[in-house]
Amino acid sequence: MAGTRKGTIKWLAIAAAIAVCCMLFQKFMYVEIEEEKFCILSPKVDVSHLTTNEELKKLSAFVNLKVLNFRFVTRKGKASDLSFLKKHTKLKVLYASMYGDGEVDFSPLDNCNDIEDLGLTCYNAEGKCIGQMSELKKLFLQTEVINDIGLIWNCGELENVGIYMTDDNYDISVDGIGGLDKLEFLYLCGGKVTDAEELSGCEKLSELGLICEPGDVSFLTDMPALKTLHVYEGVLSQQTKAELEEKGVEIEILKKSE
Repeated sequence: MAGTRKGTIKWLAIAAAIAVCCMLFQKFMYVEIEEEKFCILSPKVDVSHLTTNEELKKLSAFVNLKVLNFRFVTRKGKASDLSFLKKHTKLKVLYASMYGDGEVDFSPLDNCNDIEDLGLTCYNAEGKCIGQMSELKKLFLQTEVINDIGLIWNCGELENVGIYMTDDNYDISVDGIGGLDKLEFLYLCGGKVTDAEELSGCEKLSELGLICEPGDVSFLTDMPALKTLHVYEGVLSQQTKAELEEKGVEIEILKKSE
């Protein structure tokens, strides 16, 4: 009987130790964000709705983050704290939807130079921090303002770019884009494009969307790889349209909403 009791006590002690280990694991290996638990070792995190800077700071808990997708509500006059990004220097994919009318300081992105796929929805975007992402291949921006937009064209690996301006009067400069010899897809929506003739230097650009005010587009006939074109009605002259169709370019004419 004594041996049986000792055996029972031993197994109870082991069970208690396991329970304590499980509790510690839950405490230190998981972080709770907006009532959802995430393992801090997870390489991919998708957070649907963040409302406070305190919740944003919790994103710094992850130690092996490669893919991050989060949505955050910004408020005018209140700074959004993205300092957690300074820790995630190995990020490959970042999609951040910053809804609201508050400006966002994206300077912490200066440490995220390995990003290959970037999507930002926000009031303001910074060309400076994007322009130093030497590995960037895919870029999506939906914004009202892009500071130093010309620096974006320093990303020599870009293959796919979509820029959607919510301010139709904003000038989108593409000066320097001709140096992107890997660019195959470009979609510019909203705003007014300046230096549009620079696009003729994009020798691999096969699909182009100019859903904006691009000015003179006669250069389109000189683009060797162009296969698909999306433009507003009235942008193409009859001669330019005829020459493009003769070259086999598929043209989609869109009506501009009032």
